Amino acid sequence: MAKLGVVGVGRMGRCHAENLRSRIPEANLIAVADVDLEAARRLAAELEIEHSYGSIEELVERKDIDVVVIASRSRFHLSNVQTAAVAGRHILCEKPLALTIDVVDDAQLSGRVAIPAVCWSRKRLARKLCSPLRSAFEFGWRI
Repeated sequence: MAKLGVVGVGRMGRCHAENLRSRIPEANLIAVADVDLEAARRLAAELEIEHSYGSIEELVERKDIDVVVIASRSRFHLSNVQTAAVAGRHILCEKPLALTIDVVDDAQLSGRVAIPAVCWSRKRLARKLCSPLRSAFEFGWRI
């Protein structure tokens, strides 16, 4: 089972965390992070998530996190994706990946895939996305 962390606990981050936690059995959400550490702690307590952090850097230091869901403010998406990629994590990023296309062309993503996150409440679609990811993690494949 893939272990996930969510970065950003605002409206979209909360939505992703709630749906991952309650609707997608293939996802094991073990951590949340937000620059507002108290907000991260509150959401972690509410959803019974084991760990909460005040930065993406702290979250990706955990070696057991396979996938990072980026749901921070849009202007931070690309830098958060780069941080997760450098740490060797797979990435699901809320749209947009970046505010302009030219910065995406220059981004160093370390061969990791960054795809727009889908609405996890669309259970069938989410399971189709999680299943190949889960298989890849179980067999050690790089996506």
